Amino acid sequence: MAFKHFFLCLLLCLGILQIGNSSKLTKGGSHDIKKILVIGATGQAGSRMVKEAVDRGLQVRTFSRNTSKLSEDVKDKVEAVAGDIQNYDDVQKAVKGVDAVIVAISPRSYEDTSKYMAKGVQNVVKAMKAENVEIINVLLSVFTIMPVEEIPPFFRNAIEDQHAMLEALQKSDLKYIASCPPNFITTSFDAYEAKIGGMPGGRNFNGGVNVISLNQLGKYFIDSLSEPRYYGKLVGVRNKVVHKQGVKA
Repeated sequence: MAFKHFFLCLLLCLGILQIGNSSKLTKGGSHDIKKILVIGATGQAGSRMVKEAVDRGLQVRTFSRNTSKLSEDVKDKVEAVAGDIQNYDDVQKAVKGVDAVIVAISPRSYEDTSKYMAKGVQNVVKAMKAENVEIINVLLSVFTIMPVEEIPPFFRNAIEDQHAMLEALQKSDLKYIASCPPNFITTSFDAYEAKIGGMPGGRNFNGGVNVISLNQLGKYFIDSLSEPRYYGKLVGVRNKVVHKQGVKA
């Protein structure tokens, strides 16, 4: 009996035997990602990331200014924290004890020149270093990987803010992912594709898929946390063109 107990313990230590359903957990490098923080959890994109994480069985802490705006289908399944990303103490408390962070915040307005989002990300980076959290995925946009002169003037203040967010990540030494999707759509899609350093399909959005569905954006964000090849990279992501027999995309 003692030998049997020792053998079972050895298998557990080696990771050969697993207890419970660990398939839903996200593996990130040398450790499992079991608990994540989603900042901007009540927004259009952030709420889908929260749902995807909850559906996979991850522990989720949400951070937003108004927790009452959380989706009804997840609000009883997450640890909801109210706070302001501009307040470092709020951010540090939210970051404490998680394995990875997702930031899905939006500009206050397209006329805003205060670098609101970048200042928030700087607080997140500082808090992650203080709490020894390494992995972060930040929502930017496809405009981040486009030449400035090609960006519509209306969006330029927001994109300058996103460039400042990216700069904060690049200086951080964290395992960051800077994600750059095109326009969101609410229609569900079957798959996504991602490319390091640019948009899949090239600048002309080969196949005409210049959008990403919110359900696939959520999947990508959770998947990517455990993809070391994305760490320290700018990543373009969009709906995947699926070629079926006899059908051209």
